[in-house]
Amino acid sequence: MKALVYLLGVSAIFTTGLAFGGSGSSEGDEYSQILLRYGKIHTIAGRGQVDSNGGNDWQESFEGGPAREAELSEAHNAQADVFGRIYIVDKDSHAVRCVLPDGTIHRVAGTNTAGDGGDEPQPGTDCALSSPNGLHVLPDGTCFIFDTNNRKIRRLMPTGQIETLFRDPGASLVGRGLWADAEGTLVYYASGSEVRVWTPEAGSRVLADGFSGGLANLTVDPSGRPVVADRSAHTVFRIESDGSKVRLAGNGTSTGGGDGELAVETGLEEVRGVAFVPSGGFFVCTHRGSDVWFVDSQGIVHLFINGVRNSDPLAGEGTVASASGVKLSEVRAINVTPAGDLIITQSDESTVRIVENLCPFGGGSLKLRLENGVPKVEWSTSWDGVRLQINPRLSETGWETVAASAAAARSYEWLGGSTGGVGISFFRLAAAARWPAP
Repeated sequence: MKALVYLLGVSAIFTTGLAFGGSGSSEGDEYSQILLRYGKIHTIAGRGQVDSNGGNDWQESFEGGPAREAELSEAHNAQADVFGRIYIVDKDSHAVRCVLPDGTIHRVAGTNTAGDGGDEPQPGTDCALSSPNGLHVLPDGTCFIFDTNNRKIRRLMPTGQIETLFRDPGASLVGRGLWADAEGTLVYYASGSEVRVWTPEAGSRVLADGFSGGLANLTVDPSGRPVVADRSAHTVFRIESDGSKVRLAGNGTSTGGGDGELAVETGLEEVRGVAFVPSGGFFVCTHRGSDVWFVDSQGIVHLFINGVRNSDPLAGEGTVASASGVKLSEVRAINVTPAGDLIITQSDESTVRIVENLCPFGGGSLKLRLENGVPKVEWSTSWDGVRLQINPRLSETGWETVAASAAAARSYEWLGGSTGGVGISFFRLAAAARWPAP
């Protein structure tokens, strides 16, 4: 459906699509929609031929070549931007890599050798990292990197420049989980048995402690509250503003409960990652269990993708991910891309895989006004992953992406520098670009 809106002499055109239905919607229950939404599983990167645990298996011949023919080195997380680029934190090769939509892989940060590249702004590929283990990617391609052995959080800009956001001398060398807001003024990170928070004004402090010491990845829920996977405690916790913890999934052991049971009564064997959907439900992945589960907004857990540790890291290639049979091994992280696909990171035979989203998400709505003759565009969307585009003459080939939505809110704005020298311009929200499945 298309709609044309006129406001202060500026036109806006936008497209709305299928929205993500919550529980109780006419389209069926929440998990049924998950099953309908997600299709086949494909490998994005990594050939998975070498057990990379503890070793650097990167070869210069892989640079710029097919990502599926490269050997990754204990990749621990992978996330995407709205342009279809997928970023991989490749821990044991001391680098962050990017898979472009054409399927080629490129180093964007680190030098492939452990080191500390310093803190001044510099090209990302000139800055040595040491066992980077955490990653958070904004829709515009800004990457926050947990440079673990240097105890630093770094920010890699879409321009390719990297800078040190802050250093925390008290951070644990087993730090992994990382989340940052769009401005880089609020950072949550997991460090040993603590979840810590950083702001420019207050610096670093402990937000919550008393975890098992095996904290894994973290994110925020739709309300902005941090949620962390406590791997050794087999539990997912939400953290309140006072530092208290609320159990969301896992019974604290590796067994019990199961498909269709309460999530808090189910054993999630070494849970490693959490990824929310707009309904309030979330995916979790387990390391030793090697499964992906979905916890609906009523707290019921569903076995979504089956796996077996130390099995074939390419199992089930090209088949429906939720169908019966082993599909995964050694799952380290799970994320939802701006386009709604699932990205699953596996180690130790490192591979990054995608589960394709069959139903495009909706685009939201636009509001426009002029500020001193310059268009200001405000929009809202149920997902973070849309691109704002401008077309001065409404031609088929004239659309240009001018902004990507921020990562931490549900409403956004953009103040244009020009309208292409034409008195009227058209704006639209376009769906995020997708990594093309083979």
